[in-house]
Order: sequence, then structure tokens, then C-alpha cells
Amino acid sequence: MQINQIVSKANHLFSVNHVYSFLFGMLGSMVIFTIFYMTAPKPQKIAVVNVTAIVNEFIKNESKQNKSQDDLTRETKQFGVILEKSLKQFSKENNLLLMPSEAVFAGSQDYTFVIKKKVQSIIQKHQDENNDQ
Repeated sequence: MQINQIVSKANHLFSVNHVYSFLFGMLGSMVIFTIFYMTAPKPQKIAVVNVTAIVNEFIKNESKQNKSQDDLTRETKQFGVILEKSLKQFSKENNLLLMPSEAVFAGSQDYTFVIKKKVQSIIQKHQDENNDQ
């Protein structure tokens, strides 16, 4: 009698409806997990840029040229905007938290050269456009 009751309860526990409920519950939890995993923010890596060196090089290059005070002021403002925009864009594209190199002792990658080349190419493009006008 007891064996029949145990077998009957086991059949009831493993009935098709319970199996479907279990499988769809697992499927639902996998879908929810996937959605949360895909939408979770990715951790940012810390990288450094020697902004001081970039600015100093710009000042050195500008001081070699004989330009009016108005031209120097305009180009300096333009340089600041281009540098800030380049840093933000590079940070966003590469999922990096950019810090000044003076703030980090070790253990992070230096992107000063990459940013400097990017800024120089944008400035050169602006100068070419101004020369064409």
C-alpha cells in the first residue's frame, strides 16, 4: 500500500504539467538574466593622458610663429575645445576612464601619443579649411 502511494505521488510530482512549469520557469529566468547581463554597464579601465605635455607642446609651437594676439587667443580657445572633445570621444569609444598621468603612479596604459596625434590632425584639418577660404 505504501509503495503504491509513493509511486502515485512520484507520478503526480513528475507529471507533464510540472515538467513544463519547471522548463518554462528556467527559460524565463535565463531570458531575464540575459537582459540584465546585456544592459549592465561595462566596467571602465583607467588610462592616462599627459595633458600637460600636450598643452606645453602646443604653446611651444605657437610661440615659434609670429601671430597677432587675437590669432593666438582664437587658436588657443580652439585648441582647448578640440582637446576636450578628443578626450571625451576617445574615452567613450574605448570605454576608458582617462586620468591625467600625474594622478596615476603605475599600472595603466598611456594614451598621450594617440590623443596628441588626434588633436594635431583635427587642428591641421581646421587650418587647411581656413586656408582654402
